[in-house]
Amino acid sequence: MKKIGIMLITVFLLINFSRVESKNIAIGVSPSIVDLGTLERGSSELARFHVISPSEDTLLVYLDVTRGTFDFFNRDHYREFSQNYSEQNSISWLKVLNNPVEMRRTDEPGLLEGNVKSLNNIDLIVEVPKDAEPGYHIISVVPSPSSNDAGDDQVSTQVVAVSPVRVIFNVPGRALRGGKILDITSGGIFSNKQEINIHFLNTGTVTISAMAKKVLIKDEEENLIYETSSNIDYIKPGEIKTLKAYLPLEISENKTYNVFARVEYKTGFSDLNSIINLESSGFEKISGKVEKTEPKSPLLVLSVLITIIILIIIILYYRWYRK
Repeated sequence: MKKIGIMLITVFLLINFSRVESKNIAIGVSPSIVDLGTLERGSSELARFHVISPSEDTLLVYLDVTRGTFDFFNRDHYREFSQNYSEQNSISWLKVLNNPVEMRRTDEPGLLEGNVKSLNNIDLIVEVPKDAEPGYHIISVVPSPSSNDAGDDQVSTQVVAVSPVRVIFNVPGRALRGGKILDITSGGIFSNKQEINIHFLNTGTVTISAMAKKVLIKDEEENLIYETSSNIDYIKPGEIKTLKAYLPLEISENKTYNVFARVEYKTGFSDLNSIINLESSGFEKISGKVEKTEPKSPLLVLSVLITIIILIIIILYYRWYRK
């Protein structure tokens, strides 16, 4: 019976202190930029790039299509095209024809170079709708790998490097980016905060993302009272959007304030000075201390329960053995 007791203790130690191995996965793409040139509205274009990896494991790679970002134009070769960039949502224009793809190690001569152990082709099709805005469009394709080897149940996989591919193309037409602030007004009160509305008009011919990066609240002597910013929003050509900033209720007490707002849209900005009257909310502000509790991990709860059960078994066994 002593052997049974020793075995139970061993099981307890294995459950609570089991070692989990870890492996790293790196995924890259070639080329990193797929430039399709000029595409007409209503046209389709096929494209291809390669997913590569130095890993010797069998990998299952999913391809996620995401919106392009303005950071792409930080490259010297494309910097001059930023003024003609359309931020129209074009995710649905691109389809990955083989998704997901399986990658296995290959030793075929001449196919791989350097530290690359596996490679697979990814085929795409870009379908430009008839209502596409003029200008340059960018779509990102991001590989998302997972290990597909058998026997990996006790091995955690950590992705250490994933390189996206950017698909860029130009739609003919006059692509202009521009916008201006029309007005600044006070809004309602939400969650003990006073709403400030910055009304912004897209004066260009392409969709832009805009944000009030700086909203300054000053008193009548031009002393700075509070500084805040707004949400970011995508605005279509000719559209007016309300960008919202918020002030604490402490400073919105039946007073008149000078307001300065600057809205930035990557390739330019618009400024406006205005005056707003903030009225008292009429509500009593109630404050209280909220204690934050951390949720318990299911694995921790299970481990505690198993520990208690094993200890009970050991105690019962010890009592029985003493008799």
